[in-house]
Amino acid sequence: KAQCETLNVMGCQDLYTGTAIIKGLGGAPVKVEIWYGQTETKTLKRATLPGIQVSGGQETEVIDMVHHAVLYHFPSAESLKQGLIVEVEKGNTPGARTAFVSETGWFLYTKNIREAMITAGPEGAAVRETEAGEETIMSGNASLDHPSEVVFHKGDVSTPAFFAWSVEYPTSDQGIAGGTFSITKGDPGVDWQVKKIDDPKSPYKTEYLLNCRLDAAEELKKGNKAMKDLLGVDVDDLANMLNPTNPQKDMAGASGWQTITVRILSPYGQ
Repeated sequence: KAQCETLNVMGCQDLYTGTAIIKGLGGAPVKVEIWYGQTETKTLKRATLPGIQVSGGQETEVIDMVHHAVLYHFPSAESLKQGLIVEVEKGNTPGARTAFVSETGWFLYTKNIREAMITAGPEGAAVRETEAGEETIMSGNASLDHPSEVVFHKGDVSTPAFFAWSVEYPTSDQGIAGGTFSITKGDPGVDWQVKKIDDPKSPYKTEYLLNCRLDAAEELKKGNKAMKDLLGVDVDDLANMLNPTNPQKDMAGASGWQTITVRILSPYGQ
């Protein structure tokens, strides 16, 4: 039996109260609220082989997702000893309980492969073949039947504070839509605020407000660098290894962003 008492700055329901939820969890639980958004476009050019020319065939993926989740969590005593304020995963840890108040959002994925013209053989005797294009579209809507998984560690001398979130739900083509985000305090682009709550009427002692935004193009550069450091090659290098007679660059592209805002109200100290 939950009711909303206030709206947040986005005009959404913010503070839920309900005696059945609070008493059912055995005290003041941790409140977690998550806002997630993603709009990204990824492209991949068609690689070639020696003696084979390819015109077209570029792949384009577009992902749009919005998700909002509200939950209350009462951690186990063992989790608290480890600094885990929230540990909500499939098959909750023994002694932990969670009440999911809201799981709302939607997911839309499209993949388009352009028609490709493939030419092989010497001039005058070349063989040409057309490869048909293809389009895939799937969408899905969030619900309480498919709740989020959340892990939040407040940090200690051996472990930096971190937050991880993921959610999955079925899509229109019998597939699975998924969103995931993890951030660590101190990482570039992470805004991690911790505020002590002094209101004697509040059951909470600490408020955590976390924000992070990832640029898709920058993340692609990081991924290529990591691949280069680990394997000695990146996507462009692989394409050129397949066909050194047709040098390529910028085989993969990305634009857009992912963003997350998390508000955690904890009845425990910092």
